Amino acid sequence: MNTRKVVIGMDVEFMAYKSKKQVFPVDDIDLRSCGCDEFGHCVEIRPRQADNKKELLFNIMSEMDDLPKKFLYKSENKITMNKKEFFRLLKRMGSKEISQCKNIYGADILDDPPVTTPDSRYAYCGMHIHVSKHIDFMDSENNWNEIPLNINAEFLTYMFDEYIFDALKMDTCFYVGKYRQPGFYEPKGNYGHFEYRSLGVSAFTPKRVSIIFDMVKLITENADMLLTHRFVRAENGLHDAFHTSSTEHKIEVLNELDTLKRKLEKTTEYKGNLKTLWIRW
Repeated sequence: MNTRKVVIGMDVEFMAYKSKKQVFPVDDIDLRSCGCDEFGHCVEIRPRQADNKKELLFNIMSEMDDLPKKFLYKSENKITMNKKEFFRLLKRMGSKEISQCKNIYGADILDDPPVTTPDSRYAYCGMHIHVSKHIDFMDSENNWNEIPLNINAEFLTYMFDEYIFDALKMDTCFYVGKYRQPGFYEPKGNYGHFEYRSLGVSAFTPKRVSIIFDMVKLITENADMLLTHRFVRAENGLHDAFHTSSTEHKIEVLNELDTLKRKLEKTTEYKGNLKTLWIRW
């Protein structure tokens, strides 16, 4: 029997504090063992991906429960750091790979970020959503195998912008320089897997992740049906030439997406300890 699956995961970055002081993974062996972003300033967890929401939420809770208990973890999309401290962390991290991140509207991840003052710099924390699509099948020897399915990363990124990014853009510091802009994605490995990179860590609450999972899965499962328009590139960016089909199922999917977007818009970002939020909710 063949089974089509959409598998969803995420990488989440957030800041750690001890006695109101920022603590960085490159300086603390306990935090470094949990995971670290490429700049060295924030903790990064990578919960195991899943094809159903309950499993993904459980995987996130397990990762959060494993974090050292002596720290406070905060979901800040943007922090301001002393310039010397910012540079020190980069030097501690050593060589850094150039991001392969792309943007459907033409923005470049290598553009210089805004500088607060001559003596300070911005640092950012995000929530990156991994999406893959494949067919599970059993071979003649009763072994399960996967065949990756083509995934239109540009179109999915566009839809995630329209329904997820747009619902969360009123969060504090959501639009912060190059990192929290619509349209960022990164191909991963093969054509059946990519990462949506435009969201900030303020999206990382149980309620929000639950709704986002439903939206990502619904959009990805119905992408071929939803893609009845073309991207038309012009000097001022990407334009939508979308014309709604009259098919009943397509209208149902779009209505469901509108409902989920309204639910997401009513949620709020979290100001407390992320560890407490995730292991006690």
